[in-house]
Amino acid sequence: MRNAELQLRADLQQRSGGLPVSSRTQQTSWRLRQQVREQPAAGRDVCSLLMTFSHLLSERVVADTSQISELEGVLAEAATVASCLREKKKYLRQTLSVISEKLQD
Repeated sequence: MRNAELQLRADLQQRSGGLPVSSRTQQTSWRLRQQVREQPAAGRDVCSLLMTFSHLLSERVVADTSQISELEGVLAEAATVASCLREKKKYLRQTLSVISEKLQD
């Protein structure tokens, strides 16, 4: 049993690049501690990015709302102009009709 355990340790040591198992375990635990220390910073970074994204989206909503209001104004003005042009067309037809009748008499 002891020989199998020693063989396992030797295999693990060989796979870890020649470092003893205890040294490899220490490196792994050190890496884990570093990751735990870095996670709050990463969380703050993600939160900061999300806040920036949210701010940009809200600015975009304001810009879109402004553009929609402007377009609605343009459409209302276009409808008014179209109505005016229809009235002028109708008036011109009536005028041409009157002129045509006078010329035929």
